[in-house]
Amino acid sequence: MMRNFFAQRMDMGRYPDDTRRDLFVFNRRYFDQVLHNNHKFRHEYAEAYRQWAANQGVDRLNRHTLLLPRIETAIELMGENELTTLFRRLLDALGNEVPLADLHYRDTLPGGRCDIDPACAAFMEPVRRFWLRLALPDVWEEDEL
Repeated sequence: MMRNFFAQRMDMGRYPDDTRRDLFVFNRRYFDQVLHNNHKFRHEYAEAYRQWAANQGVDRLNRHTLLLPRIETAIELMGENELTTLFRRLLDALGNEVPLADLHYRDTLPGGRCDIDPACAAFMEPVRRFWLRLALPDVWEEDEL
């Protein structure tokens, strides 16, 4: 499944000794580049992703319901401290648009407090993009055919 996929070494490219998790967390741009350009890597990811989605009880036709699990799995891979640091940097970049001093990243996840709190409306668009970018890539081999 996804945990096993990310625990493996890259065994290719610029960082053959790094784990897939390390690249996903610390060099996401390169991870996405390899995922896009390397057929074997993409196939392995797509297979792990398909099994992971099936374990979540979701198939390809209902994949919009996978957004929160995709984000939560990415958070698990990153670790709480790394994510909190990254989220704080996002809030600092947004500056005065964030009126809530006690805002926790979980409040901004889909279904969180900010989905119903009007005080969040002004800054939620960049935060949604942040979560979409952070989430596991949504890769299905059937889409390639």
